[in-house]
Amino acid sequence: VEFVQEWLIKTLHCPMPSGTDSIAVAGMIDLFRTQGNWFAAVRLASVVWTQVAGITDCPSLTPAACQRVAEKFEAKTRAVTAPSWAGRAQFPPPPHTKPQLQEYYRLLREEITEGLAEELLDHAELAKHLKYMNLCGIMADRSAASQPEMLSRHGESRHGSKHGSRHGLAKAFSTNKFNVFITDNEEEEEEDKTEPFCLKDVVLFVKKAVDAFFDNDIMFAAHSFLLNAKGSFGLAITSSLDQEQMVVVARGQTMSLAVFPRKGLVLFGSEQAAVKSALGLVDDIDPSAREAYRVDLDDLGGEIVLIGWGQSNQSPEVLSAKFSDAVVSGVFQQHKLYTFEGAVVMASVWQQSLPSEFMRRAIPLEGNPLIHRLPATSKDPVGTDIRDIPKLTREIQELWGSDQEGNNTLNQLSIWTLARHLKRRIKMKKEGHGAVDLLITGQEVSLWAGEQFASDLAMVFPKLRIKTVSANKVLALMGLEFNSPSVGFQYNEESYDLKDTVVLIISHSGGTFSSLAVSNLLKSVTDSIFVVAGDWDTQISRALRAQTKTHKAGVGSIESFVITTGAGIRPAEPVSLSLVATHLTLTQMLLYLMRYFVTFANDPQVQEALGASYTEHTIMELYTLSVSNCGAMRDITGYDVRGDKMETETSQALFEQADVWANHILEAPVAWIMSAVYVFGTVMSGFPVVYGILTLMGEIGGDDSDDHGVLDDHWAWMKLVALFLDSLVYIFLPLWTTILLRLVQGRHWLHRLGTRSIVVGDVPWVSQSVDQFLSKLFARSFSIASVNVYSANPVDHLVHKFTHRVVRGTLLAVGRPDGRLNGLTAAENAVTLAVNQASSIQHMG
Repeated sequence: VEFVQEWLIKTLHCPMPSGTDSIAVAGMIDLFRTQGNWFAAVRLASVVWTQVAGITDCPSLTPAACQRVAEKFEAKTRAVTAPSWAGRAQFPPPPHTKPQLQEYYRLLREEITEGLAEELLDHAELAKHLKYMNLCGIMADRSAASQPEMLSRHGESRHGSKHGSRHGLAKAFSTNKFNVFITDNEEEEEEDKTEPFCLKDVVLFVKKAVDAFFDNDIMFAAHSFLLNAKGSFGLAITSSLDQEQMVVVARGQTMSLAVFPRKGLVLFGSEQAAVKSALGLVDDIDPSAREAYRVDLDDLGGEIVLIGWGQSNQSPEVLSAKFSDAVVSGVFQQHKLYTFEGAVVMASVWQQSLPSEFMRRAIPLEGNPLIHRLPATSKDPVGTDIRDIPKLTREIQELWGSDQEGNNTLNQLSIWTLARHLKRRIKMKKEGHGAVDLLITGQEVSLWAGEQFASDLAMVFPKLRIKTVSANKVLALMGLEFNSPSVGFQYNEESYDLKDTVVLIISHSGGTFSSLAVSNLLKSVTDSIFVVAGDWDTQISRALRAQTKTHKAGVGSIESFVITTGAGIRPAEPVSLSLVATHLTLTQMLLYLMRYFVTFANDPQVQEALGASYTEHTIMELYTLSVSNCGAMRDITGYDVRGDKMETETSQALFEQADVWANHILEAPVAWIMSAVYVFGTVMSGFPVVYGILTLMGEIGGDDSDDHGVLDDHWAWMKLVALFLDSLVYIFLPLWTTILLRLVQGRHWLHRLGTRSIVVGDVPWVSQSVDQFLSKLFARSFSIASVNVYSANPVDHLVHKFTHRVVRGTLLAVGRPDGRLNGLTAAENAVTLAVNQASSIQHMG
């Protein structure tokens, strides 16, 4: 990127407005979008093809020189298109059909090219530029020859090349790797060994500049860029020269188009949810038009969509001969999106990989039960999520509990498919090094919840080979051109065999970059990829819907690979509701799998392969605990299932403790305000506290000078002492105000000053998730009112990691296991011991 940025600065002769890679992409598009602009066409011919030839140090034409050459082209174009021109290029009478226009512009190209070559042959600046390119081309082509020989050949080429070889420009144009930018489909003409060398260079230069002027529209520029660029792109390209066109590009990054014919809108964005924003927010203008729909671009193979609008049905790229031919041959698809108030909105589509019908991928946005509108905006999105936790937990319980009544839902269809794929995998009895039955992957909190799910599954099915790996690690090893091993981890190219492995991707948004990439990447090794997401309508869900098959053997059955938590779109960055929903959904999945392998698919061979030893009573006990979570959520959050505020003993105790912790965290800014008030009051009045008191005493006791105006020695000494004491007050003013504040609030007054530290102790997925939640809550706070958050497992390394760092004022939040359950009694004792050690070993400094 740095090389391209430096090259663009020299090429475009303007500084980079920013150092981001998107600015470099904009610069490349600006360079190659030359249609209808002779200056840009000449610049492209003189600069880009110079670099293609491998001549990196060639002095390019300056903007002034490009402008003077462009004026020649402009003058010739005006002369050719003038009514008095006696040439062949006569503009066809209206109505102008596409074949007529194409023939007209073909003749126009020929006449401009033929008429300008001789005229530009003696153009000093262009001739110097082409001579330098020719010389560099000879030197690069004949590197084995001596320099005097190359120079002599170059000197002979101007008046007649006795060697008869087209060097320099001609060789560069015919062999460059960026031929999509500058070449057409016609073959190069045979070399004329008698024609002067530089004339051929000029003719070729003029021809390519003319082609760029007529062909390189915004679609051509985007198409050329995507073919030759490396990396992932999600681009929306517009140009001031194309006021009725824009291009949307997707490769490696998601892009979606939502068309609202009744509203006269076309929305685009990298998030599927973003383009649904017009649902219910904008009134219909044309109720008779088609209902809204969305098309997700093919980010895996690469896709470009040119959106054009205007008052006619003409193709947006009618001037581009290459694109007109491509549309006719079927390489490009053209679709009419809608007509609105006389304007026709068209979409021209190019697909880099296997072509697919663009409009067949359209998903209806209105009247679709699986498409939900965006949630209402809230000034407190985190508080809204917490308020909705009891409601969502009850909905999840009811959704999964309907199975007992014989009702089927899409979630139950998906978990049934997952169980069948696991059973099929187990029956394969695939052995060997690194064989994996179930791979669980995700990112951040989704991965942590998945790790707990894997731990629970391993306890229920001890022989099931389960691995939990970050999606970034999978992508680094399997999805890059050069693999990037994860140093410090066991996972490498040879460690796991993922052939026919059942894969479970956990992603609330369903569009996390690494998780989405893995969902596409692992299709080459397995067809059993499932996702747990917050909604049915996500990018990963779209990618996995292609796996859905209908089995025709025996009684047909439809498979589903998407499991939803029902949380929907949650814009709050600190994760709360979505994590609770994910964990509860995974719990329901665990209960279903346990019931499936013991009751539904009662196969002793499979049970033996899994190592399952639980009973139906165990399942019912876990189900009872899961149901009790609904009441626990109400008690903790203080909201009922309707979202109304309710006072509970637990929530009241939590709020009271939160007030105490808030006083700890906010004491620094409050103490600073108190100090500022004291400083302003004493300085503005001229009477610090001690000095003011002694001055007042002096006034009460009489004047502090004798009859001759001599200062009394006693009061002079007292004045110095008073000023010294006031100086100490100012020096330690934050300490005094903090101690005073603590005494007023009833808190311990010996705690340390400074930023507070919060240590969260719980099982890994809980402690890490709370760490993430608190860190993001304070992400935008000022440093004076921020906190440092740490997390550890009290059963494992809390004592070793933090007891030597526990100081007066450290805030410790520990999750205590429910010792009333026999399986958690030992864990409760271990946590209690760790907390006692952490609270008793305190640094008193």
